[in-house]
Amino acid sequence: MEFENLTLISNKKGLQKVKLTLQKLEKIIPNLIISKPRYGEIRDQILISFRISKDHLSIVVQKLIYNDIKILPTTDEIKTIIENLTNELTSKNPIVSMGWEEARPKVKKPTLSISQLEEMAEEGNYEEILKISKDMINYGQSLVERAQKVLNQTIFNAIQKNYETGQSNKIKAKESIDNLIKIAGEPILRSTQKTELIKEAGNFAIELSKNFDDLHDELILIANNNKIHNLTNVKAVIAFAELIKLNEPESSELIEFAVREINLRWLSIALDVAQTNLSPTELKTFNDFIEFVKTKRAGKADSEN
Repeated sequence: MEFENLTLISNKKGLQKVKLTLQKLEKIIPNLIISKPRYGEIRDQILISFRISKDHLSIVVQKLIYNDIKILPTTDEIKTIIENLTNELTSKNPIVSMGWEEARPKVKKPTLSISQLEEMAEEGNYEEILKISKDMINYGQSLVERAQKVLNQTIFNAIQKNYETGQSNKIKAKESIDNLIKIAGEPILRSTQKTELIKEAGNFAIELSKNFDDLHDELILIANNNKIHNLTNVKAVIAFAELIKLNEPESSELIEFAVREINLRWLSIALDVAQTNLSPTELKTFNDFIEFVKTKRAGKADSEN
């Protein structure tokens, strides 16, 4: 994690306000890190220096300025943030000094009830629930905690909703496959240990791809996707191989597409991660198909030489 140095200026009378403001910032801004302040004096002025996580630089400077706390512009980045906020306050809200509660950007704070949040969860609106679950400043502790609590169920509802919708026709199926793969590849979900849910999204995308002849090529796209779980990549290959085995005479164009497009190098990496979760039959199906593709490519290369 990168850090940025901040230096504040205060008189002795305002020092307590600075300390309380920093304490409050640590409480209301998720994941904010503030180092232990160091103090110095220049005549009757007190300098307060500390380090903060760089990702939070803008919001911390903003809150300090809104509370009429002076910041030394020690870098160009800090100077730019200060100038922009000062100009905004001067032009839109010319108040010389504002207290903490009154100090807000000129953007309406979102209003949301618990019942509305529950409705979002029921509808599977996981992107909005995810956003709320990380925004303590705008939504408050009770809503954030509730959003965190219902997030798993919301993702599950989104997966189920897309799968059910996608079974009606191939147009809906294509939309649902795209949505499911988006869930399966969502970086935040992968980083927050929701592995079973993202694998489930991938599995349902595979099932929908199998259900419609015109969407069988989606299995190759899923196999090549390096943003989703490796087991989903491998399972997509297995599903495709099983379809081809059943319908090989009618699948020449699809086979050509797979031989041309499938990423063998990526799938070799994916298999290293996924193979412990495969049955012996699944592993054989996967390996046989990979060898089939290699043979086809070698034969094509020989014919061109």
